[in-house]
Amino acid sequence: MEIIKSLEKIFKKKIKFKFSHKRSGDNPRLFCDTKKAKKRINWNSKNSEITKIIKDEIYWYKFLIKNKIKRKLLSEQK
Repeated sequence: MEIIKSLEKIFKKKIKFKFSHKRSGDNPRLFCDTKKAKKRINWNSKNSEITKIIKDEIYWYKFLIKNKIKRKLLSEQK
């Protein structure tokens, strides 16, 4: 809900959504903890503000489109 509310604020539009039953194999809850990344690869997050993260992603997406760069998903990289 935090992400949906943030998107509504950024785009100044109401987002229609509906809840559905979880799929087989879905985790009941997801959490993000950067301690593991810090420990393994000495990485720290620079920002944890969801609105800033979303705006950065929009900026990056527009940059990729403008420069005709195709984004590769981690699952596509081998």
